[in-house]
Amino acid sequence: MQVTLNAVRVYGSAAYLGTTPEQQPALLTIPVGTYVLDTTGTQGNATIYLGPPVPWVREASLIRRAIGHFNLEWFRGSPFPTDPDAAIAAAIAQPDAAATWQDSWYVTLVLAQDVDVPTSAFLDKQYVWFVDDPFDRAQKFLQLASALLDRLALLSSTILAPDAFERIIIADHVYFTAPGRIAFGLPEGGMTARLQVSKPYSALDVNALKGRLQASVSGPSDVFTWLEIVLPWWLMGLREEDPWKAFMQLFTGLELLHTSLVQRYYPRVRQRPAVRIANQAALRRSRVLAALWKTDPQAKPLRLCARKDLNDRGEFAVLVLALFPAQADADFAVFERIKKIRNKVVHGHQTIAQTSFPVSDVRELLRRYLDAALAEQMPSVHI
Repeated sequence: MQVTLNAVRVYGSAAYLGTTPEQQPALLTIPVGTYVLDTTGTQGNATIYLGPPVPWVREASLIRRAIGHFNLEWFRGSPFPTDPDAAIAAAIAQPDAAATWQDSWYVTLVLAQDVDVPTSAFLDKQYVWFVDDPFDRAQKFLQLASALLDRLALLSSTILAPDAFERIIIADHVYFTAPGRIAFGLPEGGMTARLQVSKPYSALDVNALKGRLQASVSGPSDVFTWLEIVLPWWLMGLREEDPWKAFMQLFTGLELLHTSLVQRYYPRVRQRPAVRIANQAALRRSRVLAALWKTDPQAKPLRLCARKDLNDRGEFAVLVLALFPAQADADFAVFERIKKIRNKVVHGHQTIAQTSFPVSDVRELLRRYLDAALAEQMPSVHI
């Protein structure tokens, strides 16, 4: 018989709202496609849901919480329920059982894998009906799935509002489903809260999201080489509530982005006329151009830096001129301002308490450059 292992991550927010009660979004299902999970060719099928809670995920999480409560009470010396089905049904019917699901909008990521199991693995129970090493199966599947859930979250976060990824409701749990059975899982963790500003639901570009996610299934593998270096810092920065930690996580992601991509974009940038024919006057007018040149007064004539000789300012200058040349000077000024704040704190010239960290600025800068690099290297399929 067949059981489906579903690795699930849920983000809750108020990132999108209808402008009237009648415009509250319905549940939107986006099939992403098939992913290869490991080097042996194991496959999983990805789906993203936007809007209200996914009914089976919500119910499975309530069952999971009820099971966790019974286990905890058992460890404390209380007897385990003689009728688990009745006990779980009563627990999930409690008024406070759904307290986790109080947000107005959710991003639900699901990576599913079908597995064949013996008939003997099934129990004649309503809620906990599968007993073929569920703990071990869940742990092994998450080892494969978590990195891909990260990838789906990052790809989505470059299209959706970043606010949508600040608060995790369900963090990478496996739920079991089968035809004619109620989804269930084993115990789950907690949550945090953050103030958010909602955007009109009409601002959500569903076609762009579908295109990016579906292109990722067949995208070139080298895209994910640099993406996987950056994505942990981006996702941590979106969730982090402490401004200093969020600032540093996002800034680290930005640095890793330009360090990872400078080799790709440097040949293109050095051929740009504005770069090739730059003179002292041009370098005085443009700090982004100056970051690419040896400006030592003793160096005659001027010499363009080789890629290996670029510092972090030079690497970001390459990224700016490759992806957003029309606003290069403005973006470079934001980068320098952010970097100056970072240096003052990490070098001890200014304390964390004395500093106002521009988290939204560094977040937006990293989001735009992630989005632009992905759009160029992984063009969306036609919907």
